[in-house]
Amino acid sequence: MRKSLFVLVVVFLAAVFAGTGSSYATDGPGRHEREKIREKVKILYVWELTKALDLDEETASILLPTLHRYEQAKNDIHQSIREDKRALKEALEEDLHRRMRRILNRLEEKHEALQELNEEQREELKDILTVEQQAKFVLFHHEFKKEMKKIMEKEKKHRFGMNR
Repeated sequence: MRKSLFVLVVVFLAAVFAGTGSSYATDGPGRHEREKIREKVKILYVWELTKALDLDEETASILLPTLHRYEQAKNDIHQSIREDKRALKEALEEDLHRRMRRILNRLEEKHEALQELNEEQREELKDILTVEQQAKFVLFHHEFKKEMKKIMEKEKKHRFGMNR
């Protein structure tokens, strides 16, 4: 059973990465490396989540595509927010008040959309996961993000130290 769950996770990840480019990566040096790192983090996330929630095949086959769908929607909004922030910076530098107001309104709408997506995801997860799995999901997600942030900070310090 564990082996078939592993195969399911691998097939799911292959499908995700085959049809998904990063909507927020920029062109230029290092882009390919960042993409590879993102893919590895996604694989690690799914694998560790599967273990932490002790998912069976049926639940994993529903949960993983659901999480991917929400992740893609959130990534699209985050990309749009980054673009608006760049435009806001330009508008500020050029002292274009009307343009700043329009951009600020769009940013507010996008942040509200993110909140709505998070709420929709929580509601959908209630139908997929047991209460215990929901609790484990919340704790796992928080801890995973915290650990990834620590690793990234450590890597930045390492690279900064190497560049001196």
